[in-house]
Amino acid sequence: MYLLRHFVPGTELDLPTMRTMIASIEKGRLAQPSNAGVLEPQPTPQPRGLPAPELIEADESSILKEEQGCMLVDSLGKYRYVGADSSLRFNHATHAAQSRDNGLHKQDPKVIPPLRSGHLPPPCPENTTSSRPFYRERIYLPARDVCVQYMSLFLQEIQCVYWFFSHEQVYSALDRTFEDAGVTASAQWVCSLYSIFAICSSKTSNSPIIRDVKTPTEYLSMAKSLIPQVCDGADEESVRALALLSLALHSTCYSVSAYSLLGTATRISFSLGMHRNVSPRGRDSVEREKTRRLWWTLYLLDQELAIRLGYPCAIVDEVTYIQTPAASEEILDPGSNMPLGYQSCCVSLVKLKKQISHSLYFIPAQSGGKVSFQEVSNRITMLRDWLIAIPSHLRWDSSVPPSHKRAVFVLHLRYWMTLIHVTRPFLLYAVLHASKLTASPQKQKRYEELSHTCLEASENAFVILKRMMQTKCLSSLLLFDSGCIQELVQTLVLAIYKRSPSACREKLEFCVTAIRSMDQVGWCEKILPEILALVDESGVLIQQQHLQPTSSAQTSHRAASSNHADLNETFFDQFLDFEL
Repeated sequence: MYLLRHFVPGTELDLPTMRTMIASIEKGRLAQPSNAGVLEPQPTPQPRGLPAPELIEADESSILKEEQGCMLVDSLGKYRYVGADSSLRFNHATHAAQSRDNGLHKQDPKVIPPLRSGHLPPPCPENTTSSRPFYRERIYLPARDVCVQYMSLFLQEIQCVYWFFSHEQVYSALDRTFEDAGVTASAQWVCSLYSIFAICSSKTSNSPIIRDVKTPTEYLSMAKSLIPQVCDGADEESVRALALLSLALHSTCYSVSAYSLLGTATRISFSLGMHRNVSPRGRDSVEREKTRRLWWTLYLLDQELAIRLGYPCAIVDEVTYIQTPAASEEILDPGSNMPLGYQSCCVSLVKLKKQISHSLYFIPAQSGGKVSFQEVSNRITMLRDWLIAIPSHLRWDSSVPPSHKRAVFVLHLRYWMTLIHVTRPFLLYAVLHASKLTASPQKQKRYEELSHTCLEASENAFVILKRMMQTKCLSSLLLFDSGCIQELVQTLVLAIYKRSPSACREKLEFCVTAIRSMDQVGWCEKILPEILALVDESGVLIQQQHLQPTSSAQTSHRAASSNHADLNETFFDQFLDFEL
């Protein structure tokens, strides 16, 4: 796939486009993108002595279609997705071919009948001796008004960017849980509930209004104790519960556990066919839209949790061939806290960031290759095109309802931080190795241009951050807010060598004020000392800049080297040599 992108840059390599290209190759004419973005056929020489490839008619390969035997009912009555290369699917096709006269062909061709020995997988060992539900005693619940406060906080600060429930769904389930004290509640729902309590109670633990005898750590332990039952269920509610528990673990700095659990949630979603938009025919349209929206939330969280530590994403677009469309908002409204079109817009940005990370970071790091300036410029152009194309009601300077402000600000802050993610290595290299760049004026010019782009992006991110603080939209319940402040501080420290030191000092002081204004819990509490240390070190740099002229690249290089002598030089291996 990456090799193909090299020969057809700028072309969206989705399934229809690749089929068109393959058809053109088979006809002896390879499609290449023109300047207008239209595929123009180009002649391809055919080797002599080889017969022309025989085209396979559609009806000859109908057994491979998605609709043919792609669902299997397991022992719990859940529909499971079966891929085209599965032996179970081929076994079903073989029986269907031999049993055309016994009525088998009248069954739903999408569903594989169970084996003669029974459904697979078999029931869990602990469920074979008793059919009673998981809970027979009351579960712990705080007072109803406390639960409502937790849920309201969750919807305002988390549900606005990560969709998990419809509002009606979550409050109806909460009412049923209070009615029977959770006796009939599923392990998945209780795990989801405790995960939400673990996230939100950290912010209200010192509040004199909200009183709860349980601590966030206790809620987290109670949710983790349900993991075996949640995983055994392996249904859509399990995906939601594990994703919420992963978010709770991540917000309390248990990043590796969060990453592992989200991978489990992703595997279960694959088994349900959520990535292929596969579901039983009898399912109503509202439930289908909930599944689609939950899938894209999982997609966003997968990238969000993986990028922090640089781990591979569990959902690899080129491998899974995702066919799930965006949820239809005409059928299912996202709720009062999430704007229309927000999720699909955010997904498109995350897809761009995943492509950027693979092409500019992962591939060079693994192959030892170099990245061309043209590749970087193309990615920046794609990001700018994304910003131009967003709907007017999602622009941060438009008239935004109060309940949508956090979501819109987060969307734009995510965009500017993505642009910083692309260009910050060039700013860092230009600061630390200014003397090396003077030997190549053309290369120096490119680095200065990309450094300028990075600094402009940081200024725009600073504007968004300032507005979020003014409107009280910052949240300490997620890593995103405090993580963006930390990355912005890192960029501002480097900006001292390129911009006015006094202006940088003002922005740095504001970043400290912003993160101190947030509740000191989770990542916010952990990141604050790191930010304070960076700001303190920047004070020395600013004094040096006042004593020495900032226009001298060599002076800046010496000052930078003295303060960053312990920097790992291997970070720049893929940025030392570029194709101009």
